[in-house]
Amino acid sequence: MDSDLRTRLTSAMPMHGQGQQEFQAQTCIDIEKDIDYIVASAAGPNPEAGGLIVARGRFNDTQLEGLALQHGGQVGDYKGKRVVNAPTREGHPQLTLAIVEPGLGAIGTQATVERAIDAQLTSHSITSNEEMMQLVGDIASNSNAWAVGRFDTMIQQAKLPAEIATKVPPVKWFAASGHINGGI
Repeated sequence: MDSDLRTRLTSAMPMHGQGQQEFQAQTCIDIEKDIDYIVASAAGPNPEAGGLIVARGRFNDTQLEGLALQHGGQVGDYKGKRVVNAPTREGHPQLTLAIVEPGLGAIGTQATVERAIDAQLTSHSITSNEEMMQLVGDIASNSNAWAVGRFDTMIQQAKLPAEIATKVPPVKWFAASGHINGGI
C-alpha cells in the first residue's frame, strides 16, 4: 500500500482524494492506514468466472453490513461466516463480501468467496499444488509482482477461433514476473 508505484498511480488519478474520502465516509476504512495488503486473483477473461480480492487490515464488519443493507444488499451465512451479497446490477456479476477471519476480508462473486471460505476452513491452499509452487519459487525471489497459471485452461476459456486454437503449442503452465517500485 505504500509502494512508489501506488503513489504514482494514485497521484495520476483524477479526483483521487475525493473518492477516497467518500469511501472512508461510507465504510469507515481509511485505505492508507487500515489496509495492510491486498491480493487479487482472476479465474479467466470472463467476469462471470470470477475474480477474488482478499484484503488484510482493520474492518468494521457491522458498518460494512449496514452499508450493504442500506443499498439493497442481503446479509447471509455460509458455513458459519457472515456474507454480504451486494444488490445485482444489470450487466455486472453480483459481488459478495465476507470477513473470513478477523482482519481478513474477501470480495468477489459468490462462488469465488465461497471457495475462499471452503479453502480457509479446510486449510486447503495453493501451496499443496507442487507444480504451481515450483514455478512460484523459481520467480518469486527476484520479483515483487508475478503471475502463475494454467495456460491450457486459459486457452480453453479464451474461445479462440479453431484455426488459431489448433496452432497454440501444448503448454500447461505459464509464469510471468517483474519488479515494481517507482516503475516496472
